Amino acid sequence: MTSSMTEKKMSKEKKDNRKGAVTVSIFFVVAMVIVMIYILFPGSSETVVLEKVEKLNINILVRNGCGVSGLAQRVSQALLYNGITVIDWENISNTQCEYEETMLVVRQEGEEIEKKLNYLKNKTGLKNITWALKDNAKAEFELILGKDYMLYF
Repeated sequence: MTSSMTEKKMSKEKKDNRKGAVTVSIFFVVAMVIVMIYILFPGSSETVVLEKVEKLNINILVRNGCGVSGLAQRVSQALLYNGITVIDWENISNTQCEYEETMLVVRQEGEEIEKKLNYLKNKTGLKNITWALKDNAKAEFELILGKDYMLYF
């Protein structure tokens, strides 16, 4: 009886050893396939390239043109967070007038204005751009917040 129990134990140990060997072999084969894919197809792995973003010194005035309380200040904080210098924020002077659309008004001209304008458009998504140059403008741009401000801020 002892010899048949010993044979059963040995048979079970052999099966367990085979299962372990098969598991290790499968793991090794899968690892080798993954390594071969990276060796044979190096372009398939994604490479992230970070572009150096040029720091632009942008000055902007923010005007609340839709009557939402505290909006100009909230948007100013968002712009400041993105590295844009907010010279001033306030409600538009004519409180009877409300703007339907948010617009960016270009107030100054110069070599860098186009680059700065493109940066602002990319950051905000604004498409409504107006050129109204002023000789004594406090800032290069004026942002007038309209009723659609939620699309941009």
